[in-house]
Amino acid sequence: MIRRATVIALGALAAAPAAAQPSFDCRRASGGVEAVICANPALSALDRDLATAYLRVGGQPGVAEAQRAWIAQRNRDCARPARETPAACLQRLYGERLAALRPAAPAATVPGEKDALTGNWRPVGGNRTGQLALEPLRDGRWRVRMRVAVQGQPGASCDGDWIAAARPDGALAGRAAGEGGDPIVIRPAGSELAVSAPSDHGYCGPAGDFAGRWAR
Repeated sequence: MIRRATVIALGALAAAPAAAQPSFDCRRASGGVEAVICANPALSALDRDLATAYLRVGGQPGVAEAQRAWIAQRNRDCARPARETPAACLQRLYGERLAALRPAAPAATVPGEKDALTGNWRPVGGNRTGQLALEPLRDGRWRVRMRVAVQGQPGASCDGDWIAAARPDGALAGRAAGEGGDPIVIRPAGSELAVSAPSDHGYCGPAGDFAGRWAR
């Protein structure tokens, strides 16, 4: 999870959130508006959408400060609204905040046809096994999940989870949805993908290298 963005990005993104879950862990909800969000699938979906929108622009000047101020307003105004239900208050504020964040985000384009990238890929060459899964998101970006392992070394495996957007040069680039926010770049190369990603041998062991060529 993205612990350093817990306050700013409405909680951490789980590696594979359930359809009805918000971006934060409902088991740790502090009550109040968080309890209302967890009990409402539509609000949970809005919370995930907002966390995703924030991840795209959170590094721009003033965005983090504005997000903190918005969260404080959300918690204050929607705890006991005088003229609407808490759910209606949250629906309105989330809509306003999404509208404010999305214009600041760079336009997302998809390199080539979605069908050419969507699905599962396997590592090419070497002694690695694993899978790279590409999933297009509604906003034009991509969810990237990777798992690699070393043949003949049980337990030597590593997982990665990224949110990536298309660049003008046709590559997908993004930051990890895990602690540290490691970068990844995926370039279509004919019938294969060329992946550039950091190796983290301290955490993942010898299987920590996601970089290389991947094919169907």
